[in-house]
Amino acid sequence: MQQLECEVEKNNHKMVYLSYGTLNNQFDKEPEESIMPVIKGTSYYVRIGVEKDATLQIVPIIVEYSAGKKIKLNKVTEPDELISFEESTDKCRLTFKLIGFGHATISDISFFEYREGGGSY
Repeated sequence: MQQLECEVEKNNHKMVYLSYGTLNNQFDKEPEESIMPVIKGTSYYVRIGVEKDATLQIVPIIVEYSAGKKIKLNKVTEPDELISFEESTDKCRLTFKLIGFGHATISDISFFEYREGGGSY
């Protein structure tokens, strides 16, 4: 990914959602493809670089699915967030909750497998 530019105009919505890698924003249904491979028992560091206007709040969320149904939401609140999937998770999507208005640039979306013994990734 190079970078993603977003422009949210002033609107009457409390929040707007943007799914990464798909046009489908139906969160109750699993995506056709997972945003990343889901390996059972593995944790991942999620890195998302965002620059934005002060008038716009962006909350990245990893949505987990099992057997076609949504089972868990993981808000990404840190620059390098450690995510541990549920045992039954077989797919996931990345979505952004946008609150307010303004311009944003998403410059990096990376997933790194967490490795025991030193915590490197």
